[in-house]
Amino acid sequence: MQSSGWADPFAGTGYRAIEALGAGGMGVVYLVEHLELGKRFVAKLIHERLAGDAQLVDRVRLEAQSLGRLQHPNIVAVVGFEQTVEGRPFIVMEYLRGATLAQEMASRRLGVAEAVGLTRQLLAALAALHALGLVHRDLKPENLFLDRRAEGAPVLKVLDLGVVRVLPGASPRAPLPLMMKTQAGVVVGTPRYSSPEAALGTELDQRADLYAAGLVLYAMLAGRGPFDHWRGFDELLRAHASEPPPPPSAFAVEPVSPVTPELDQVVLRALDKDPNKRFQSASEFDAALSRVAEMLEQAQVPGWQPTAPFELQRPAGAGSAASGSADVGSAASGPVASGPAAVKPAAAGSAAVGGQSAEAVAVAGSAPSTTLGTIARVAGLLALVLVAALAGIALVRAFRLVQGAG
Repeated sequence: MQSSGWADPFAGTGYRAIEALGAGGMGVVYLVEHLELGKRFVAKLIHERLAGDAQLVDRVRLEAQSLGRLQHPNIVAVVGFEQTVEGRPFIVMEYLRGATLAQEMASRRLGVAEAVGLTRQLLAALAALHALGLVHRDLKPENLFLDRRAEGAPVLKVLDLGVVRVLPGASPRAPLPLMMKTQAGVVVGTPRYSSPEAALGTELDQRADLYAAGLVLYAMLAGRGPFDHWRGFDELLRAHASEPPPPPSAFAVEPVSPVTPELDQVVLRALDKDPNKRFQSASEFDAALSRVAEMLEQAQVPGWQPTAPFELQRPAGAGSAASGSADVGSAASGPVASGPAAVKPAAAGSAAVGGQSAEAVAVAGSAPSTTLGTIARVAGLLALVLVAALAGIALVRAFRLVQGAG
């Protein structure tokens, strides 16, 4: 709650502010309550100092209209686009409970089945986004939310279309593009999740989002990105443009993430430098993951413990804008590359799936493999000890022979 002397920026509208959830370069995300309905939502309000920036206000308009046209269980729902009495635009969105994927990955290691399942939900969202002629351009774990309002496995929600691009002529339902195009050569999005096209400043389309989805899957499987050894802005862009990525299995930890060669191939195809050699659509990418998931499940690969059906199910209430208790978005997106927004940690503290964490489920499902691995390691250590002992005995005998000869 805010202090009694705090000025409510939503005074005079149909909402009242309860608390600020996070802030970024473009604005502030608030928890708000609808005065008539008594329901809580999240409002993304542009900074007062930026309210006179026509281009930035137009970006907010495009984000609101894009989200408003997208009615999908894996995309955050927008319920309103309004202005404060001072003329500051704000977007009203459903209020979610859970954590961002970035927060989830920081708290625990995801199992391979969970990573594949979440990526397939992301691809379902991208299929809807691309069908509307939109390119997200800033997909990253910080902009993906794991909503836990419904029972069962979490529902992934795509957030923050602050730098969305409208592809000309792709769909008659697409919102009007920006009044002013992004300046040529400007890198839009976050460098660590940029596509080669963005890094090179060339024209990009929906396949840039599929590259970013491949990077998200890679990070979930490997616990890091393919180019995390680089830190600088230019170095990262150069790596995306020209450096071959190692397969995620090079970093994956057994048995939590048993990344097979087939799964490696899917990820590396998504990360091909040439857009024409990548998956050409979200549905094609999803079909490849579906085949790998089916193969792993049938083969009972250790650690492969699916937590939910792979076919996307619409949970009860997943599309509602009425419930939940966590921050739903980032206010930090801008027209140039930027880091994650400073967002308050989400309210939910557990990543439970069926009464235990998904990581615990994955590890428990691979106990036989773990036991055999432990036995093998112990046997290997005993063999080393035996070899060392025999070598020691041989040295002692040789020393005695030398002494006797002296």
